[in-house]
Amino acid sequence: MNLTFLKQQYINFSLKAEKNCTEDTIKGYTARLRKFIQFVNDIPIEKVTIEMIEMYKLHLIKKDLATSTVWMYLIVVRELLKFARIKWYTCLSYEAITLPKIKSKPHDSISLEQFKKLIDAMDWDLTFRWLRNRAILFTLYGCWLRSAELMRLKLSDIDWNKVIFSGKWGHQRIVFLVPAVRNALDRYLAVRWKDACEYVFVNRKWKSLRSHLSHSGLSNIIHSCAKNAWIKHLHAHQFRHWFACRLLEQGTNLRTIQKLLGHSSIMTTMRYLSITEQQLQDAQLRLDI
Repeated sequence: MNLTFLKQQYINFSLKAEKNCTEDTIKGYTARLRKFIQFVNDIPIEKVTIEMIEMYKLHLIKKDLATSTVWMYLIVVRELLKFARIKWYTCLSYEAITLPKIKSKPHDSISLEQFKKLIDAMDWDLTFRWLRNRAILFTLYGCWLRSAELMRLKLSDIDWNKVIFSGKWGHQRIVFLVPAVRNALDRYLAVRWKDACEYVFVNRKWKSLRSHLSHSGLSNIIHSCAKNAWIKHLHAHQFRHWFACRLLEQGTNLRTIQKLLGHSSIMTTMRYLSITEQQLQDAQLRLDI
Protein backbone atom coordinates (compact mmCIF):
# COMPACT_ATOMS: atom_id res chain seq x y z
CA MET A 1 0.00 0.00 0.00
CA ASN A 2 1.46 3.36 -0.98
CA LEU A 3 1.83 6.15 1.57
CA THR A 4 -0.75 8.49 0.02
CA PHE A 5 -3.55 5.93 0.38
CA LEU A 6 -2.42 5.04 3.92
CA LYS A 7 -2.30 8.73 4.83
CA GLN A 8 -5.93 9.14 3.79
CA GLN A 9 -6.95 6.10 5.83
CA TYR A 10 -5.12 7.50 8.84
CA ILE A 11 -6.86 10.88 8.50
CA ASN A 12 -10.34 9.39 8.03
CA PHE A 13 -10.24 6.59 10.62
CA SER A 14 -7.83 7.88 13.26
CA LEU A 15 -7.95 11.68 13.25
CA LYS A 16 -11.57 12.23 12.20
CA ALA A 17 -13.57 9.20 13.36
CA GLU A 18 -11.62 8.06 16.44
CA LYS A 19 -10.01 11.21 17.86
CA ASN A 20 -12.49 13.78 16.51
CA CYS A 21 -9.69 16.25 15.76
CA THR A 22 -10.39 19.83 14.77
CA GLU A 23 -10.03 21.05 11.19
CA ASP A 24 -6.82 22.92 12.08
CA THR A 25 -5.24 19.78 13.57
CA ILE A 26 -6.17 17.71 10.52
CA LYS A 27 -4.77 20.35 8.17
CA GLY A 28 -1.50 20.42 10.12
CA TYR A 29 -1.10 16.63 10.12
CA THR A 30 -2.00 16.43 6.42
CA ALA A 31 0.54 19.07 5.40
CA ARG A 32 3.36 17.43 7.39
CA LEU A 33 2.60 13.96 6.06
CA ARG A 34 2.50 15.32 2.52
CA LYS A 35 6.03 16.70 2.98
CA PHE A 36 7.33 13.30 4.07
CA ILE A 37 5.55 11.45 1.26
CA GLN A 38 7.02 13.83 -1.31
CA PHE A 39 10.50 13.31 0.16
CA VAL A 40 10.36 9.50 -0.17
CA ASN A 41 8.47 9.59 -3.51
CA ASP A 42 5.26 7.97 -2.26
CA ILE A 43 6.69 4.47 -1.92
CA PRO A 44 4.78 1.53 -0.36
CA ILE A 45 4.72 1.59 3.44
CA GLU A 46 6.69 -1.66 3.72
CA LYS A 47 9.64 -0.08 1.87
CA VAL A 48 10.11 2.80 4.32
CA THR A 49 13.43 2.28 6.13
CA ILE A 50 15.06 3.88 9.13
CA GLU A 51 17.75 5.25 6.79
CA MET A 52 15.06 7.17 4.89
CA ILE A 53 13.70 8.58 8.14
CA GLU A 54 17.18 9.71 9.22
CA MET A 55 17.78 11.34 5.84
CA TYR A 56 14.43 13.11 6.16
CA LYS A 57 15.37 14.31 9.64
CA LEU A 58 18.70 15.64 8.30
CA HIS A 59 16.81 17.33 5.46
CA LEU A 60 14.58 19.14 7.96
CA ILE A 61 17.52 20.19 10.13
CA LYS A 62 19.39 21.62 7.14
CA LYS A 63 16.39 23.86 6.45
CA ASP A 64 17.17 25.63 9.77
CA LEU A 65 13.80 24.69 11.24
CA ALA A 66 13.31 24.98 14.98
CA THR A 67 13.87 21.79 16.96
CA SER A 68 10.22 21.80 18.00
CA THR A 69 9.18 22.02 14.33
CA VAL A 70 11.41 19.08 13.37
CA TRP A 71 9.90 17.16 16.29
CA MET A 72 6.38 17.84 14.99
CA TYR A 73 7.27 16.68 11.46
CA LEU A 74 8.72 13.43 12.78
CA ILE A 75 5.93 12.71 15.27
CA VAL A 76 3.34 12.55 12.48
CA VAL A 77 5.50 9.99 10.65
CA ARG A 78 5.64 7.95 13.86
CA GLU A 79 1.86 8.17 14.22
CA LEU A 80 1.39 7.01 10.62
CA LEU A 81 3.62 3.98 11.21
CA LYS A 82 1.81 3.22 14.45
CA PHE A 83 -1.51 3.33 12.61
CA ALA A 84 -0.12 1.01 9.91
CA ARG A 85 0.94 -1.54 12.56
CA ILE A 86 -2.52 -1.40 14.15
CA LYS A 87 -4.01 -2.19 10.72
CA TRP A 88 -1.62 -5.16 10.42
CA TYR A 89 0.51 -3.74 7.63
CA THR A 90 4.11 -4.90 7.51
CA CYS A 91 6.29 -1.86 8.10
CA LEU A 92 9.06 -0.29 10.15
CA SER A 93 8.35 -0.01 13.89
CA TYR A 94 7.46 3.53 14.92
CA GLU A 95 9.66 3.07 18.01
CA ALA A 96 12.73 3.02 15.76
CA ILE A 97 12.29 6.75 15.04
CA THR A 98 14.22 8.90 17.51
CA LEU A 99 12.89 12.38 18.18
CA PRO A 100 15.10 15.40 18.82
CA LYS A 101 15.16 16.66 22.39
CA ILE A 102 13.36 19.95 22.86
CA LYS A 103 14.87 22.35 25.36
CA SER A 104 12.26 23.51 27.80
CA LYS A 105 11.69 27.24 27.97
CA PRO A 106 9.36 29.36 30.08
CA HIS A 107 5.98 30.07 28.50
CA ASP A 108 4.87 33.65 28.13
CA SER A 109 1.73 34.58 30.01
CA ILE A 110 -0.40 37.65 30.55
CA SER A 111 -0.80 39.25 33.97
CA LEU A 112 -3.97 40.61 35.53
CA GLU A 113 -2.61 44.14 35.14
CA GLN A 114 -2.01 43.57 31.42
CA PHE A 115 -5.51 42.17 31.01
CA LYS A 116 -7.05 45.25 32.64
CA LYS A 117 -4.87 47.38 30.37
CA LEU A 118 -6.25 45.46 27.36
CA ILE A 119 -9.86 46.13 28.36
CA ASP A 120 -9.25 49.79 29.23
CA ALA A 121 -7.55 50.40 25.87
CA MET A 122 -10.63 49.31 23.91
CA ASP A 123 -12.67 52.19 22.52
CA TRP A 124 -15.99 52.35 24.37
CA ASP A 125 -18.69 52.36 21.69
CA LEU A 126 -21.05 49.44 22.56
CA THR A 127 -21.18 48.27 18.94
CA PHE A 128 -21.49 44.62 17.95
CA ARG A 129 -17.78 44.44 17.14
CA TRP A 130 -16.72 46.03 20.45
CA LEU A 131 -18.97 43.78 22.54
CA ARG A 132 -17.82 40.68 20.60
CA ASN A 133 -14.12 41.46 20.98
CA ARG A 134 -14.56 42.27 24.67
CA ALA A 135 -16.42 38.98 25.21
CA ILE A 136 -13.62 37.12 23.41
CA LEU A 137 -10.96 38.60 25.71
CA PHE A 138 -12.99 37.83 28.85
CA THR A 139 -13.71 34.27 27.67
CA LEU A 140 -10.04 33.61 26.90
CA TYR A 141 -8.94 35.07 30.22
CA GLY A 142 -11.61 33.50 32.39
CA CYS A 143 -12.16 30.14 30.68
CA TRP A 144 -8.62 29.27 29.44
CA LEU A 145 -9.87 27.81 26.16
CA ARG A 146 -7.69 26.78 23.27
CA SER A 147 -8.03 28.94 20.14
CA ALA A 148 -9.91 26.18 18.30
CA GLU A 149 -12.22 25.65 21.28
CA LEU A 150 -13.12 29.34 21.44
CA MET A 151 -13.69 29.60 17.68
CA ARG A 152 -15.97 26.54 17.69
CA LEU A 153 -17.84 27.38 20.88
CA LYS A 154 -21.55 26.86 20.15
CA LEU A 155 -24.58 28.60 21.59
CA SER A 156 -25.87 25.18 22.69
CA ASP A 157 -22.66 24.62 24.71
CA ILE A 158 -23.48 27.43 27.16
CA ASP A 159 -25.66 26.35 30.07
CA TRP A 160 -26.07 29.56 32.11
CA ASN A 161 -23.09 29.34 34.49
CA LYS A 162 -21.03 26.72 32.69
CA VAL A 163 -19.88 25.57 29.28
CA ILE A 164 -19.96 21.89 28.32
CA PHE A 165 -18.20 20.96 25.12
CA SER A 166 -15.86 18.46 23.48
CA GLY A 167 -12.29 19.70 23.52
CA LYS A 168 -9.14 18.35 21.89
CA TRP A 169 -9.28 14.66 20.86
CA GLY A 170 -13.01 14.67 21.65
CA HIS A 171 -12.56 14.84 25.44
CA GLN A 172 -15.58 16.43 27.12
CA ARG A 173 -14.82 19.30 29.43
CA ILE A 174 -16.83 21.50 31.80
CA VAL A 175 -15.76 25.13 32.13
CA PHE A 176 -17.51 27.25 34.75
CA LEU A 177 -18.28 30.88 33.94
CA VAL A 178 -17.22 33.42 36.55
CA PRO A 179 -19.55 36.48 36.86
CA ALA A 180 -17.30 38.81 34.80
CA VAL A 181 -17.21 36.36 31.88
CA ARG A 182 -20.95 35.65 32.13
CA ASN A 183 -21.66 39.39 32.07
CA ALA A 184 -19.45 40.00 29.02
CA LEU A 185 -21.09 37.11 27.15
CA ASP A 186 -24.62 38.24 28.07
CA ARG A 187 -23.97 41.78 26.78
CA TYR A 188 -22.56 40.41 23.52
CA LEU A 189 -25.28 37.81 22.96
CA ALA A 190 -27.96 40.47 23.58
CA VAL A 191 -26.90 42.27 20.37
CA ARG A 192 -25.77 39.25 18.38
CA TRP A 193 -27.83 38.69 15.26
CA LYS A 194 -30.40 35.90 15.46
CA ASP A 195 -29.22 34.05 12.38
CA ALA A 196 -28.75 30.41 11.50
CA CYS A 197 -25.15 30.31 12.73
CA GLU A 198 -24.75 27.95 15.69
CA TYR A 199 -21.44 29.39 16.87
CA VAL A 200 -21.07 32.02 19.58
CA PHE A 201 -18.36 34.18 18.02
CA VAL A 202 -19.29 35.02 14.43
CA ASN A 203 -17.38 37.19 12.01
CA ARG A 204 -18.56 40.46 10.54
CA LYS A 205 -19.89 38.84 7.39
CA TRP A 206 -22.81 37.34 9.30
CA LYS A 207 -25.27 37.89 6.45
CA SER A 208 -23.44 35.29 4.33
CA LEU A 209 -24.00 32.80 7.19
CA ARG A 210 -20.32 31.98 7.40
CA SER A 211 -19.75 29.89 10.50
CA HIS A 212 -17.25 30.92 13.15
CA LEU A 213 -14.23 33.17 13.34
CA SER A 214 -11.18 31.89 11.52
CA HIS A 215 -7.83 31.44 13.24
CA SER A 216 -6.46 34.49 11.42
CA GLY A 217 -9.56 36.48 12.39
CA LEU A 218 -9.08 35.65 16.07
CA SER A 219 -5.37 36.46 15.87
CA ASN A 220 -6.12 39.82 14.26
CA ILE A 221 -8.58 40.73 17.02
CA ILE A 222 -6.07 39.90 19.77
CA HIS A 223 -3.24 41.67 17.92
CA SER A 224 -5.35 44.80 17.41
CA CYS A 225 -6.39 44.94 21.08
CA ALA A 226 -2.80 44.35 22.21
CA LYS A 227 -1.50 47.07 19.91
CA ASN A 228 -3.91 49.61 21.43
CA ALA A 229 -2.73 48.61 24.90
CA TRP A 230 0.98 48.71 23.91
CA ILE A 231 1.43 45.00 24.67
CA LYS A 232 3.84 43.15 22.38
CA HIS A 233 3.62 39.59 21.06
CA LEU A 234 0.26 38.68 22.59
CA HIS A 235 -1.47 35.51 21.43
CA ALA A 236 -4.43 33.44 22.62
CA HIS A 237 -2.40 30.70 24.30
CA GLN A 238 -0.85 33.14 26.79
CA PHE A 239 -4.23 33.45 28.52
CA ARG A 240 -4.27 29.68 29.02
CA HIS A 241 -0.77 29.61 30.44
CA TRP A 242 -1.58 32.42 32.87
CA PHE A 243 -4.44 30.35 34.27
CA ALA A 244 -2.17 27.32 34.81
CA CYS A 245 0.48 29.43 36.57
CA ARG A 246 -2.08 31.07 38.84
CA LEU A 247 -3.49 27.71 39.91
CA LEU A 248 -0.01 26.38 40.63
CA GLU A 249 0.87 29.43 42.74
CA GLN A 250 -2.34 28.95 44.75
CA GLY A 251 -1.34 25.36 45.58
CA THR A 252 -3.68 23.52 43.21
CA ASN A 253 -2.44 19.98 42.52
CA LEU A 254 -1.34 19.00 39.03
CA ARG A 255 -4.15 16.47 38.52
CA THR A 256 -6.77 19.16 39.05
CA ILE A 257 -4.98 21.55 36.68
CA GLN A 258 -4.75 18.74 34.12
CA LYS A 259 -8.51 18.19 34.35
CA LEU A 260 -9.33 21.88 34.07
CA LEU A 261 -7.07 22.39 31.05
CA GLY A 262 -8.37 19.25 29.35
CA HIS A 263 -5.00 17.51 28.92
CA SER A 264 -5.03 13.76 28.30
CA SER A 265 -1.51 13.45 29.74
CA ILE A 266 -0.18 15.11 32.87
CA MET A 267 3.18 15.49 31.09
CA THR A 268 1.51 18.06 28.83
CA THR A 269 0.32 19.96 31.88
CA MET A 270 3.80 19.99 33.39
CA ARG A 271 5.23 21.64 30.27
CA TYR A 272 2.92 24.60 30.84
CA LEU A 273 4.09 25.24 34.35
CA SER A 274 7.24 27.09 35.31
CA ILE A 275 8.56 27.77 38.78
CA THR A 276 8.22 31.47 39.56
CA GLU A 277 10.65 33.59 41.56
CA GLN A 278 7.98 34.06 44.24
CA GLN A 279 7.63 30.28 44.65
CA LEU A 280 11.39 29.89 45.07
CA GLN A 281 11.42 32.61 47.72
CA ASP A 282 8.44 31.11 49.58
CA ALA A 283 10.06 27.65 49.57
CA GLN A 284 13.28 29.04 51.04
CA LEU A 285 11.49 31.07 53.71
CA ARG A 286 9.62 27.99 54.91
CA LEU A 287 12.99 26.40 55.65
CA ASP A 288 14.25 29.42 57.65
CA ILE A 289 15.66 28.49 61.04
